[in-house]
Amino acid sequence: MAKTPYFMGLMACGMSLVVGCISVFAQSVRIASVDVDSNGVIQVVTTGGEQLNPPTEPDQISLASPKLAEDERTAGWLVNDENCCTSYPIPLELAIYRDGKITHRFRPGQSI
Repeated sequence: MAKTPYFMGLMACGMSLVVGCISVFAQSVRIASVDVDSNGVIQVVTTGGEQLNPPTEPDQISLASPKLAEDERTAGWLVNDENCCTSYPIPLELAIYRDGKITHRFRPGQSI
């Protein structure tokens, strides 16, 4: 069976897709733990022992309630901000972290 240019193009496209999928899965890091240290900084530790430092929010005063999802690739925490009407910071944002970056920020406009 002769290999036509169309067939060869499909094969090249298919191989590119497979290689792309493999590289995406290779970038997903498994998280062993997520915690807030004594300085109020989030600490994400991978199963390989690497310490990751997610970015802080501009108005953040402190962080609370860090949780690790069952998939061991996603973590989340509450971001506490100053509030005009209380003498203490309140949680106004939920940050979701995956693959080395904050992927979602939920900020409903009132305390979470």
